Amino acid sequence: MIFTLIHNATVSIIVTGITFSVVFLLYYLNSKNAITNEVSRKVAHIGAGTLYLALYFYNDSGYLSKYLNIFPNILWTCILLWIGQYHSRQNQKQNVVIDIMTRKRGKSELLRGPLFFNFVMILCGTVYYKTVLGSVIIATLTWGDGLAAVIGVRYGNQRKIYGAKSLNGLLTVFIAGTIASAFYICILIDFQSIYLMQICVLCFSAAVIETLSPSDLDNLTIPLCIIFMLQPLKHILQQKRIILASGSPQRKQLLQSIGLNFEIIVSDFAEDLDLLSYKENLSQYVIDTAEHKCRHVYNELKLNENEKQNVIIIGADTMCSLDNDVYGKPSDKDDAFRMLKIFSNNTHQVCTGVCLCRGDMMMRTFFETTNVTFGSIDDETIRAYIETGEPMNKAGAYGIQSLGATLVKKIDGDYFNVVGFPIYHFCTQLKALLNMEKK
Repeated sequence: MIFTLIHNATVSIIVTGITFSVVFLLYYLNSKNAITNEVSRKVAHIGAGTLYLALYFYNDSGYLSKYLNIFPNILWTCILLWIGQYHSRQNQKQNVVIDIMTRKRGKSELLRGPLFFNFVMILCGTVYYKTVLGSVIIATLTWGDGLAAVIGVRYGNQRKIYGAKSLNGLLTVFIAGTIASAFYICILIDFQSIYLMQICVLCFSAAVIETLSPSDLDNLTIPLCIIFMLQPLKHILQQKRIILASGSPQRKQLLQSIGLNFEIIVSDFAEDLDLLSYKENLSQYVIDTAEHKCRHVYNELKLNENEKQNVIIIGADTMCSLDNDVYGKPSDKDDAFRMLKIFSNNTHQVCTGVCLCRGDMMMRTFFETTNVTFGSIDDETIRAYIETGEPMNKAGAYGIQSLGATLVKKIDGDYFNVVGFPIYHFCTQLKALLNMEKK
């Protein structure tokens, strides 16, 4: 935990130093008439968006410490408020912040566009931390709007749409925002989370709103537009018959917690795949088991052609491993004691494989692995825990969401994966599956 805190704090300090260095460099170039005020403002704009990619280097297992990424923005917000409200007019002519971040070198401007921009950066660094929504907002607001201002001023004089806004600027917000959004999502999340048609619709809508918005408010209107436009695919899910091929109460609770409507049909698959053939590839074992569960339920349903169009079956399997030895559900109390004794004072891996199966047998499979470290556990504690009955129906003989949490020293990865189902990864894959249907 301390190492993670130090790591994230170090990244935050480096990013903060870079932001101040860039601002002073732009001020120097501007004072030498090497660049114009408009260019320096937008370079700062784009630079802030580029530094948002530093989220890639933050350790997510640090819980609250990952939110140290917003420290530079909080610091700049305080500076903007101080200069905008209390700074002496005598120093205004030589003020670096006013020269770089305002159009007309008026300190009151700092309390509109630049302040809104920092609020949005803080929002995307906390509420929308490493999400598709946060990536699209920042990419469009920085690269899209930043390049649009430069191109609009340089080439858009004859193609005005509204005030100082031009058609060239609108197209630049759309094109640059779309490209940058895809890049940000790929870096901060994963390639499979890129839904190009959805990104295009969001960026075009944001471009139109930006063009029709006053210049001081576009830092606010662009993210608001994207937030309201990015609707989950609920209308598609409502038309689907979603089946969970598992009797696990943990998976049932987790899927209910995200508002998914589904029914449960427990698969009769015996889960008898040869573990020895998967000894060094546990992820493939849990994926294959999840796929077999889906196939068994699919065969049991005996769907007609119309029913096949609206069915999604979810199969999942979770196993634990340590030093290439695999641990499933304990067969009896002695087996549970053996597992927990081995895990004591060691780090094991929890791997969940998931299969999403459509009615046409189109499947998407994936897995998630989390490292779990147990503290030192004495035999008396292990036996007392076993007597509660909790270990007997759980992979690895413990439940991290209940009494088993008292055995866990730390985890590295997705907590819900240890519970039995990787919610975040599932949602990204479900979106990808539904978007394939839309195409």
